Amino acid sequence: MKYQGLCPPVPRTEEDFDPGAKFHIPANVPYVRYFVSFVIQFQFHKALCEAAGQPAPLHNCDIYQSKEAGKLLG
Repeated sequence: MKYQGLCPPVPRTEEDFDPGAKFHIPANVPYVRYFVSFVIQFQFHKALCEAAGQPAPLHNCDIYQSKEAGKLLG
């Protein structure tokens, strides 16, 4: 409740192991690739916005039908 304004439907204890529900944890699959890809997607988006001549901040950028951004992807 403190951070997201949400609370679990049932009481939780330290014995509840939520990360184990994620496939990557019990299968011992490295998760860092997802973290890195999350960062890189913003770097791609920033480069495309700059090529399209769109101003910052990134959430206002629209590269739809931008030939310059398309060339970078291309």
